[in-house]
Amino acid sequence: MKTTAAVSLESKIEHLFAAFARKNVSEILSYFDGAAVYHKIPMARFNGHEEIAETLQDFFVEGLTVEFHLQNISSRDNKVLVERITRVIHGDVVRDIPIMGIFEFDCNRRITAWRDYFDRGQAGIA
Repeated sequence: MKTTAAVSLESKIEHLFAAFARKNVSEILSYFDGAAVYHKIPMARFNGHEEIAETLQDFFVEGLTVEFHLQNISSRDNKVLVERITRVIHGDVVRDIPIMGIFEFDCNRRITAWRDYFDRGQAGIA
């Protein structure tokens, strides 16, 4: 049985993904600790609000739509594991990218680490 804390952390992830749909960088950053790390494995790592905000802009380029489709979510202690399909639509090109993400939270329920694991080839990245 899940604890209230576990359900709450899972809900925070669902709310975070909803903020992406609204393309609201300030709202997205409100879920993160100021010293948080976002690591797009096997690519770059972004440290702190400023760097994370900069890379988030990649999601909100004119003519680009990014959708997160949650497949599975599970939590234990301060970690939430999320399997999702990230659909990227740019003009007539649609890519469905399977991603496994791990979120770590501090005692204030703010994200301290977000690691996304995905295949560069499926993402169309050479």
